[in-house]
Formats: sequence, structure tokens, C-alpha cells
Amino acid sequence: GSIAYTGYDPIDWWMCGWAWQAQDQAFRKRNCSKMGAHPPFPFVNGALELLSASLVEFVGTSPDVTAFVARAAARIEDRKAAGFAVGKYNPGCIQRWTAAKCGPHVWQQNEDVVLGFWLTQARPRIKVTYVRINNRATNMGCFGVNGLYARPRQDAVVVHWLKHASGQAYVWGLLHDGVPHNPHNCSAHVFNGKRRGALAALRRIGPPMNRVGPPPQNVCRVGIKHVTGTVCCNAECGACG
Repeated sequence: GSIAYTGYDPIDWWMCGWAWQAQDQAFRKRNCSKMGAHPPFPFVNGALELLSASLVEFVGTSPDVTAFVARAAARIEDRKAAGFAVGKYNPGCIQRWTAAKCGPHVWQQNEDVVLGFWLTQARPRIKVTYVRINNRATNMGCFGVNGLYARPRQDAVVVHWLKHASGQAYVWGLLHDGVPHNPHNCSAHVFNGKRRGALAALRRIGPPMNRVGPPPQNVCRVGIKHVTGTVCCNAECGACG
């Protein structure tokens, strides 16, 4: 995926000075070092993270990593026991003097940053080489061609953000069967499918890789223009345009 840089404090699970470039302007501007953060390091901000065998062994056997995980897990249990929710957007307060109001601070599900931090600690004992694949690993998008959300390219390594079986089948049609991309069909199959089992979803709408017409009726939306030029006028998707 894309490589970014940040400082990090493993004691309070807090990153500081995030940037796309290997420079420390943001780190210095926010006085991150005075607040306990380690200097900026690279980390992979992507949908697929592959490690060499030596790095996997380091992460799996490092006493420091084991202690970090144990302490993070214990703090989460402490937060729950105190009656506070735990999640990506409610990790508690970094400032200890305000913890009584919003709860003790815990790990914020920033696993990309955490992994990057510990791989940095593996050097110089282990040589770490980062592979940047950028647009070959994107979040699934239907209308964009660039950025973090874009339709997959023919040389894609991984496609992220496929939450339904119909979306997986749609991407298979693009990359394997050579079906032309249609942003409206893509939106219908990738993002509007109901969260059901894979077989149920495929039986409900059929294989999307062979479908180049309008979206299925059960994903119609009133007022949305279909690729056929018709417009839905009612909840039953009656065409009147």
C-alpha cells in the first residue's frame, strides 16, 4: 500500500506528526518528542501487509511486543470495567487529568502504525525493505480512477472494501472475464447489496460479471437514472422516463 510516516508513543498508544513524506516538520511543529513520541518512521497504510519470515519471527517472539500486547489488552479491560465503551472513535483521553470524564486512553485500532513501529525496532538486527505498490492496492471505488478509492486496475494486487459476495463477483468479472466496467452496475453490486450469505446474494441477483444492463430491481432508488436512460419513479422501480 501507500507508505506514510509518523511518530508514536507506545506507552499511550498515540501517534504524532503524521505525514506522507519522510520529513519531520509536522513532528517538530507539534512538539511530539517533548510529549514522549518516538521519531517518525515509515509504515504501510494499505489493504495488504506481507512480512518476510524473519520479520514474522521477530514480531511473534519479541518480549517487547508481547509486553505491549498484554498491556494494551489489560487497559482495554480496565476501560470496560469502568463503564466506558471501546472503539475506533472513542479511545478515551490522552491527557491523564481528564480521564475521569472520558475514560482511560486505550489502543485505537491503528494496527498499521503499530506494526510499522515494531518493524522499525527490528532494525538494525534485521534488514527491513519497504515495497510501495500504491494504486495497485486500493479501496474499491466505482467512479474514481485515482486516489485511495478507485476502480481496480488490471494489474491490481489486492482490492479492498468488498463487503458483499455480489461485489466480489463483480470484480472477478472485471479482472478475470474482461467484462467492461460500468460505474452504475458497480455501485449496485458492490455497495447496495444486502448483508447476506454469499450463496444467497448470488442467487438473488445472478452473476454480475455477465450483467451489463441496468441494476437489479431490488437496488433501485427513486429518481436515479439507469444506464438505459430510464428513471425510477416509485418504490417498485417503475420506469417512466
